[in-house]
Amino acid sequence: MTRGFRGFPGVLARRWRTVVVLALAGLLAGGVAALTTSAAYEASTRVLYAGDGSTAFARDRVRSYAGIVASPRFTAPVVRELRLDETPDAVARRVSARAVPGTSLLDITVTDGDARGAARLANAVAAEFDAQMTKLEGPARARTTAVVAKRATPPGSPVSRDPAFTVLAGLFLGLCAGLAVALVRDLRDTAPRTVRDLAEATGLPVLGAVPYDRDSGREPLACFGDPFGERAEAHRVIRAGTGFARGGDGARLLVVTSALPGEGKSATAAGLAAAFAEGGASVCLVEADLRRPRIAAACGLVREAGLTTVLIGRADLDEVLQRPEGGALSVLAAGPLPPNPAELLASERASSLLAELRGRFDVVVLDSAPLLNVADTAGVLPSADGCLLAVRAGATPRARVEEAVAAVRTAGAPLVGAVLTMADLGADRRYGYGRDAGSRPVRPEMALPHAE
Repeated sequence: MTRGFRGFPGVLARRWRTVVVLALAGLLAGGVAALTTSAAYEASTRVLYAGDGSTAFARDRVRSYAGIVASPRFTAPVVRELRLDETPDAVARRVSARAVPGTSLLDITVTDGDARGAARLANAVAAEFDAQMTKLEGPARARTTAVVAKRATPPGSPVSRDPAFTVLAGLFLGLCAGLAVALVRDLRDTAPRTVRDLAEATGLPVLGAVPYDRDSGREPLACFGDPFGERAEAHRVIRAGTGFARGGDGARLLVVTSALPGEGKSATAAGLAAAFAEGGASVCLVEADLRRPRIAAACGLVREAGLTTVLIGRADLDEVLQRPEGGALSVLAAGPLPPNPAELLASERASSLLAELRGRFDVVVLDSAPLLNVADTAGVLPSADGCLLAVRAGATPRARVEEAVAAVRTAGAPLVGAVLTMADLGADRRYGYGRDAGSRPVRPEMALPHAE
């Protein structure tokens, strides 16, 4: 999916934490720099080099000297003379020399933490320049003069930036870094976040979007526990989109699955089954995830007997069917977890049981294992009349979503559509539904983690 510049406000909404953290880090760095960086002063002196040779010769000499003035050879005597508590190398790093273009003038500039110290050091280096000329030029020195054309004086103000400027510069750089990181991360993030994203990634009709609800774990059967809530209404919309109408020609056995764990498939299966039951259909919700079953525990049902008990011949179907919420919905719990769930679900006994359920109920909803982690779901898909793919908003990479769609098609099951789970619908999509509109309390034992 492509996000252009027009999606920049959305990038900020999704990645604002990154921008804020890096901006604050830049602000902190700027503050530390402003507090720890001492003021720096610059003082300059100008030396005139003159000899009995040509003017061009003098200019060449000045340029050659400019390259060696800022060296330990010149600064070592200055350190001894001024009794500086620094090495000649350290002092040399604070000295710079520049030949004035077109002249035989040499500007020597020194940086120091003290204004008087800067002027004093600059003048000392200029004096050392005259002394070094005696050693470097030998006999020619008698015909050469080096005159200090301008002595250095203590500067009136430092050359370092104002502390406030340093702080603001740190904030600006941190903000720029935050925006850059946010944009890069968003461009690399291919997870569908909207219904349109999901439709583009799957090529399927998106039957609905289930909003994120931190309290959803207490209401797995949303249409019963919170009939006026947003999740309940979302599941009703999905129910209408499946075409699984009571007494109609629509499919009867619906597998709800996902590409990866933690995408909300169990909550989607439970909520959808409740929506069908609310509409008057006879519904059986089958806990066919034999690796990490959640529904029976969430609904406070018996977990020691169920699907696996029937498949291994230790119980009849009627003995293990359970009815939470006053009998409006039948639930076939997973039962004891088997060592070979994929083989068990692909067995003839499993196909016969699913056929029996289809004959007894208007709609059968299977909560199956994730497609890309294990092969369990492949065993039940051939018996399904339709498959619904749950995709967690902003979490499942597009490539994994595409792999899941391909896996279902390879198994031969018709894809009814996709559902965007844990979505942020925004205030403009909420239609005024809420728990204050006549919903009744949910029993404490009804707890289903939304991410399963």
